[in-house]
Amino acid sequence: MSRWKNAKKWGIRVLIALVVVYLIFIGVVIPYWATNLITHAKTRSFELKVQDTPEKFNVAFEDITIPAIADPSQAEKQVPSLSAWYLPNDTAKAVIIYTHGFWRSRQEVLERACEMTKKGYAGLIIETRRHGRSTGHLTSIGYLERLDVRGAIHHIKSVMKLKIPVVTYGVSAGAAATLLAAAEDSAADIIIVDSSFLSFESMIKHHAGRFFPFWLPTFPIANLVIYGVQSKIGFSDADFDLRLAAQKIGNRPILFIAGEADTRMPVAYAKKLLDASPSEAKELSIIPDATHGAGFRIKPRLYIETMDSFIQKCLPDANSSAPKAD
Repeated sequence: MSRWKNAKKWGIRVLIALVVVYLIFIGVVIPYWATNLITHAKTRSFELKVQDTPEKFNVAFEDITIPAIADPSQAEKQVPSLSAWYLPNDTAKAVIIYTHGFWRSRQEVLERACEMTKKGYAGLIIETRRHGRSTGHLTSIGYLERLDVRGAIHHIKSVMKLKIPVVTYGVSAGAAATLLAAAEDSAADIIIVDSSFLSFESMIKHHAGRFFPFWLPTFPIANLVIYGVQSKIGFSDADFDLRLAAQKIGNRPILFIAGEADTRMPVAYAKKLLDASPSEAKELSIIPDATHGAGFRIKPRLYIETMDSFIQKCLPDANSSAPKAD
C-alpha cells in the first residue's frame, strides 16, 4: 500500500513538473523565440546567394544607397542605410518604388520591376532594413519598414528631384509598409499593394491558428507575441492597422491585388481593405490560381497589364522626364 502511495506521489510530482515546463514553454520560450524572429528578421540564406541584377533582363540600372527616415519612436537608434537599384527611363511616365516581403530581398520584385521599366516607367527597388545588403537593427513586418518606403519617396522627391508621379508598390509585408508609408506621406501619388494583411494583431493570430500544431494554443502565445513585438518596436494596435491606413490615404488612387488561392492573406482581406478605402479611384484585382504573393509568378502578363493599366488611368495628362540618379 505504501509503495502505491509513494508511486502516486511521484506521479503527481512528475505531472506537476510537466505542466510547469509546458506552461513555461508556451508562456515564455515560444513567445520569446517568435518575438525575436519577427524583430530580427533577414533575407533567407538561399536567396542571398542569388546575384541577379536588372542587367539580366536587359534593363539599365544604378546601384545606390539611400537612408531611411529616422524612427520617431527611437526603437531603431541609428538610421538604416538601404541598398537599392535605380532603373532610369528618360521618358518615364512615373517612377515606381518596389518593396519586397519579409525574409526576402529585392530579387523578389526584380523581374516585375524590369518589365514595368520596359512599359515606360522609372523604378527604385529597395531592400528593407536588415534584408539583403541593407543595415538596421530591428524589423517589424511593415511598421518600421514604412520608414524605408518613406526614405525612398524622399530620395526621389528631394534628392533626385524627379517631377513625375510617384507610385509606391509592395508585396506582403512590403504591402503593409507601403500602405503605412502612404498614409503618412502624401507624396505617394498612386498606391499598389499585393497580398497585404489587415493588421499586425490579426495577422499574428491568423498565422498562429494556421501553423501551430494542436498542442500549441493560439492563446496565450499569439497574444504574448503581439505584446512582445509592440513593446519592443513601440506601436499600438491602431498604429499597425492597414484598414486605418487605407482610410488615411484618402482619395488617392489605390489598387489592391490578391491571389485567388492565397490562404495566408485571403481575398477577403483585400476586399476589407478595399471597403476601408474612401478613394474614388480604387480597384481590386484577383489573380487566378495565385497563392500568397505569387501573382506575378503565376500570371506575369496579366499582372503587368493590371499594374500598367491602373497606373495609366490614374496619371495626369502631362509627362516629365526622369533624370538619372546622382
